[in-house]
Amino acid sequence: MLDNILLKNLYSRKITVLNKIDGEDNDTGLDIWKKTEVDDVEIKRVENRVFNGKEAYTSFDYEVMFSNIDNYVTYKDLVKNTFYIDTFTLRTGDYIVFSTFDEDVTSKNITSILKDFEGDVIKVKNVYKPKETVFTTVKLVAKGSW
Repeated sequence: MLDNILLKNLYSRKITVLNKIDGEDNDTGLDIWKKTEVDDVEIKRVENRVFNGKEAYTSFDYEVMFSNIDNYVTYKDLVKNTFYIDTFTLRTGDYIVFSTFDEDVTSKNITSILKDFEGDVIKVKNVYKPKETVFTTVKLVAKGSW
C-alpha cells in the first residue's frame, strides 16, 4: 500500500508532448505538429560538469520518465494514422512541455509556443526504454535540454 502511495506521488506530473510529423511522411507535404497530454510522468534535472584544466562548465539536461506507455506508438505507426487520438511518440527533435495548454500547435505558431514556455520545455535528444526488472516502474525515458 505504501509503495503505491509513494509511486503515485512520484509519477504525478502531467506534460504535453509535441510531435513533429515530417512533410514527407504525410499527405499534405508540410510538417504537421501533434499535441498530446500525458499523465504519470516524473521530471528529473541532471547536472553535467566538464573541466578542461582551467575552466569548469556546467549544463543541465532533463530526463522525463514515463511510468505508463499504454498510449505510446512508434513514429512509423503514428504517421500511418495521424488521427490516433491520445497517442504519442518520441524521437529526436520533438518537444516536451512541462505543463499543459489549450492552444493548438501548428507550423506557424510552434516558435511562439516554445518561447512562451521557455524554461519549461525541452527538445528531445534521445529516447530509450530502460532494462526491465522487478523493481522497474519507468517504462520510457526521454532526455533533452532547452
